[in-house]
Amino acid sequence: MIADTAMSDVYAELNAAEAQLAHARVAWHLAERAVARLEKALDDGGGASRTPERIAELVAAVGAAALARRRYDDANRILLTLHDRRRGDSGPPLTTPPLTTPPLAWGVPPVE
Repeated sequence: MIADTAMSDVYAELNAAEAQLAHARVAWHLAERAVARLEKALDDGGGASRTPERIAELVAAVGAAALARRRYDDANRILLTLHDRRRGDSGPPLTTPPLTTPPLAWGVPPVE
């Protein structure tokens, strides 16, 4: 009975991790599409469309896409770790490392 409950908990965790991975994949895809759309608008509009506001919008979209990719990678790592644990490999803890500050190239100052 205890083993059934433990396996039920494992499968519940796996299902939650798979849902989180699917959500992260969609968010990453949408963020990448937003970047592509903004890049195309800047390229098609010529020099007049390259206002500081439009460039800032593109920089923010690139940052959002990078963060979405990081979340996707973290969700994938957690799912793989859960699959390993289901097979009996204890592995490292499931904690997610803290987000690092974005590079200055993104136009975002570092967090102090």
